[in-house]
Amino acid sequence: MESSRKTAANPLWTQAAVISRLWNLVQEGARGRFLVLLVIMAVSGPVELAGIGITAELMGLVASQGKTLSHGPLGFLLEYQGVVDPTTRLKDGLLWAILALALVNGYAVMKSYFRADFVCVQEAEVSTRLFRSCINQPYIWFLQRNTGDLHRLISSGGVTQLLLNSFISAIAKLAVALTLSIALAVAEPMAALIALLVVCIAYAVVRFFTKEAIRNKG
Repeated sequence: MESSRKTAANPLWTQAAVISRLWNLVQEGARGRFLVLLVIMAVSGPVELAGIGITAELMGLVASQGKTLSHGPLGFLLEYQGVVDPTTRLKDGLLWAILALALVNGYAVMKSYFRADFVCVQEAEVSTRLFRSCINQPYIWFLQRNTGDLHRLISSGGVTQLLLNSFISAIAKLAVALTLSIALAVAEPMAALIALLVVCIAYAVVRFFTKEAIRNKG
């Protein structure tokens, strides 16, 4: 009773309860893969930002014909190498950009592999548990159900997987948004503050109307 009151009163308790329920949906054999996948998704923001940043820096370097370096990852690498000649800067900058894009695409392939691996193990365990649960039911239980009911029960594991996929995608998008916010705060603090205020106001408005809709519809 006390726990339900805390959940209703504090949004943080609500979020913690949702995450706890999502964790319980993950089967024991797939929890290790799920944690690895979350870590991979969490670093998606810095990886994607680095790829975009280096590509943008290379375009600026080409526009200046190798004469001007920006204050980013590519400029730091070229300065660290001590490259002064514009032609050499263009050549080395292109090599670094190709390497960065290769790493970003390799990361995308790895992310897809681990996600597919988790989905495979998770759905196999859920389907196995549902099938065993059906097999262990008494004969009268089968007489009370038709083939359609059994099929929906066996395939209901897809709903669980849909929830987990949505949560994983949300983690990846949150990582990208957080990384962009930090980069914006470093480059333009005032713009970052305005963006934060806009996001907070939007969240408050959406939450208000969502609570009103739930209260009205019951």
